[in-house]
Amino acid sequence: MSDFWRASLILIASVLAGCIASRLPQDLDGPIFGSRNETTLLVETDRAVDVHELAHFAKVVRFYRDLSQQEVDELRQRLQHEVDDLVDVELLSVRPQLEKQKARMDGRHRKEMEAVKGDPVKVKALQESHAAALRRIDDDAREQARQRVLARLGKELALPVLTNDNRSVVAFGRMNGEQFQVTAKAYEIDASLSALKPEAKIITADGKKATLLGGAASKAKR
Repeated sequence: MSDFWRASLILIASVLAGCIASRLPQDLDGPIFGSRNETTLLVETDRAVDVHELAHFAKVVRFYRDLSQQEVDELRQRLQHEVDDLVDVELLSVRPQLEKQKARMDGRHRKEMEAVKGDPVKVKALQESHAAALRRIDDDAREQARQRVLARLGKELALPVLTNDNRSVVAFGRMNGEQFQVTAKAYEIDASLSALKPEAKIITADGKKATLLGGAASKAKR
């Protein structure tokens, strides 16, 4: 074989080897033409997240501004109202059982009243006792519903804050004992508030998951 052909074969082999090396297994999912920079959304969750569920998540991207004490107080009241509304909805699911329990108590009460109908003092005492028992049923049911709602929402909560520049901004709060507390700082998130699902998760700056409440922005405005 002439030197010319030997040199040509060596050159061809070198080119082929370079092409194979540039397509090693770790690059097999890369683009054929040119490079590609991909944006990755990291979501902290206990399960796999489907692309259609991304509206369930957002994260803090930057500090927005401090809130006034009046704004904090208004947000705290709004947070309480939001949770109360969720408790009312939760109670609807157990209303049939409550009504059956009250009906059984009413039946026993009528029998007891029949037995003492000639004694005004005992009648009054039975009426007061029965009314108190019915109130306890309602109070216990509401407290149990409240605990279920709080357990579902989690410790960290978020509320929308209305802004003059139409940015997606939230403030964070949590239950402290028997009352809600709201921090005096507002943060901008990386998703439109109008696009987020009810009770969407907001990833805070320190990596915690807060549940978003409130379909409309708070009146906290500056």
